[in-house]
Amino acid sequence: GHATIEGVTATGATGTGKFVFDNSPTITSPTVSGNFNLSVTTITSSTTAADYATYIINAQSGNVTLTLPSATTYTSRRYTIMRIDTYQHSSAYKAIVAAASGQTINGVGLINLANNDSITIQSNGANWVIIGGGMA
Repeated sequence: GHATIEGVTATGATGTGKFVFDNSPTITSPTVSGNFNLSVTTITSSTTAADYATYIINAQSGNVTLTLPSATTYTSRRYTIMRIDTYQHSSAYKAIVAAASGQTINGVGLINLANNDSITIQSNGANWVIIGGGMA
């Protein structure tokens, strides 16, 4: 099936399966039914998180830092981040999730993920909060 969002009118839709909204509408309590996809990307070098919902960090060949954008700019934004190295055992390198300058993730500036660790974080408008995940 296809995803539908009840009670929403989308204008300017471009491409297959995309909703494009004009004028940044406020959507209150939408109901999403059917299958939908969240964007995912694998990174092997340091970068700043953007519009992907899921980041997979592969730190097999070197330290990798995923820096989060400003929590004040992206209130309520959510990311799921997982470390999956190429090989079964973690390498000596680090996979780091770092808050933007002056901000924190559950009160600390950065989180170092071991192989197969994952976290789901969300902006509360001031900082990032871990709302789920699992440690290997």
